[in-house]
Amino acid sequence: MDRTRLIGIALIVVSAFGFGSGALFAKPIYAQGIDWMTLLSWRFVFAALLSWGWLLLWPGQRRALRSLSRRRVLTLLALGIFYMGNTGTYYAGLETVDASLAALIVYIYPALVAVISIRYARSLQGRRAWVALALATAGVALAVGGVVIGAWGLGRRDLTT
Repeated sequence: MDRTRLIGIALIVVSAFGFGSGALFAKPIYAQGIDWMTLLSWRFVFAALLSWGWLLLWPGQRRALRSLSRRRVLTLLALGIFYMGNTGTYYAGLETVDASLAALIVYIYPALVAVISIRYARSLQGRRAWVALALATAGVALAVGGVVIGAWGLGRRDLTT
């Protein structure tokens, strides 16, 4: 495997850990009296410093930044603003609901997109897509069952009687 591919995989893993662990760090911070906007501001400042440091580290990356078209820069800025809104609503929601419920709602979107595409775009192609949709739906059903059972305060013994 070449070096570029390994770096890409490593960056994806770091990104997944960073995004997935957001709720774990947010709840204790909220308990200290810090609101979601302050937390989000610090998160984005830290991410910007790391990202710009990484981009400016090598001459090739600096040249690539200078060669970006105005349209590409505007597109990237618009996507960044969209991501900030997306993340802001997630962190604001974490102030009022359990992290498990917030994660469930956030990670159900692939199944929702697939179902919506069946209705408004085109149907899923191939057995693999349908199996993936079935697995995602089953996972959500299992997770919702755990969230609902936990919310009702029911234990395993309570469900069997």
